[in-house]
Amino acid sequence: MTPENDAQLIKQYLKGDEQSLRVLYEKYLSSVFNFIYRLAPPEFDVEDIVQEAFVKAWINLKKFDQSKSFKTWIFTIAKNVLFDQIKKKQPIAFSQLESDEEGNVPELDIVDSRPLADEVLNAVDADKRFEELLQKLNPAQRVVVISHAIEDLTFSEIGEILGQPMDTVKTRYRRAIGKLQGYLNQNNHS
Repeated sequence: MTPENDAQLIKQYLKGDEQSLRVLYEKYLSSVFNFIYRLAPPEFDVEDIVQEAFVKAWINLKKFDQSKSFKTWIFTIAKNVLFDQIKKKQPIAFSQLESDEEGNVPELDIVDSRPLADEVLNAVDADKRFEELLQKLNPAQRVVVISHAIEDLTFSEIGEILGQPMDTVKTRYRRAIGKLQGYLNQNNHS
């Protein structure tokens, strides 16, 4: 289904068609669950976070800007619910990771001569190993890798979800891929 179909489903739901809401829920439940599962610390209840995200989406569906992507919107809500839970349990705010004292994230142009991200990700042959490697990344990098490599979101969509410039998202992605490659190289030489 395309974003246009999502907008049509939303319009139908707002006119009273409950089935349209179910279709949207079933379409995005798995993706949102996987996104949060890979991003959340192990002690968090992923099902509760996802459920809360969908409830918030349905409550605020009338406010949704139908010219935007529903997928991006639901991922943003899910990310915000998770970050709210993290903030409640940890003193460091997620949004301040990799930033300076003023909260600015440096935008850098980095020339990367290493293999392409797809080559590095293809080198990870087992899901379990990949999950272990993802957990070694800091949360800011992990969310970008999960969003782009696994959930197939564009850097622009990820930037919208995170409220970050697209260049910052790209830089985090390149750094994360570099770290993953380093972890793989360490394991291959061990």
